[in-house]
Amino acid sequence: MYNASKSNTVKLTVVDKNSTSAVISVSGSEVEKTVTITVRTNNTEANVSDVVIRVNGEKQDNIDRKPISGGFEFVVTVPAYKVTAAGNYTVTVDIAETSYYNSVSNDTNYTVFKHASGFNDLVFDPVVVVRGHDIVINVSMADKGGFVANSTDVVVEVDGKNY
Repeated sequence: MYNASKSNTVKLTVVDKNSTSAVISVSGSEVEKTVTITVRTNNTEANVSDVVIRVNGEKQDNIDRKPISGGFEFVVTVPAYKVTAAGNYTVTVDIAETSYYNSVSNDTNYTVFKHASGFNDLVFDPVVVVRGHDIVINVSMADKGGFVANSTDVVVEVDGKNY
């Protein structure tokens, strides 16, 4: 039997979620050197399981979570043995939605450079050159790891011209 005088009430609480920020910084930019990726967020609920950090699409493990004023900082250290090639890299960060914060994605680019040569200029003693005759200048460089530089890695400047 239906009784029209009875009612049922459900109380709903609507929560407006906060916008989440994800600020990425990268330090370390040389081949075979450690690279540190830091992500700062205002999401005060974010856990390591809520954060995905990728470098050129490769998911990074071993994320450290540190409290900071107004949120958290997530840090990934890419060990030197994984930083094997010079070039441009993309860091992508995804932070999942939590109870009071919306999800967010952000990315940034950084460049890893080859090793510095350790010197900028070499000055040779003057050599007598007879017009119409060739002179050969041999340049061979090895980095600290014993790898010999490619011929495209060495520039010789003579009278303002690069060879």
